Amino acid sequence: MTQLTFQNIRNLGANSNQPLITNQNDFQFFDNVTYNRGKHTVKMGGSFTPRSREILNADTIVGQFGFNNNMTSNCAGQGAAAP
Repeated sequence: MTQLTFQNIRNLGANSNQPLITNQNDFQFFDNVTYNRGKHTVKMGGSFTPRSREILNADTIVGQFGFNNNMTSNCAGQGAAAP
């Protein structure tokens, strides 16, 4: 939830958002074997593929709104708004 902070009133939402750092490790193994006797065919093989990635979600990804006791506008002495 987006954090809402008010002056002299209790805040709503999370106190803070911590960065979420996730490490994901994937591994793939492949093996290949071929053996034929007639006309002598022999094949072998193998593969190992490690994959690693880091996922980072930045701080305050849901936003933050702060409110204080100041007025949002003071129209005293202002002329009529333009059409």
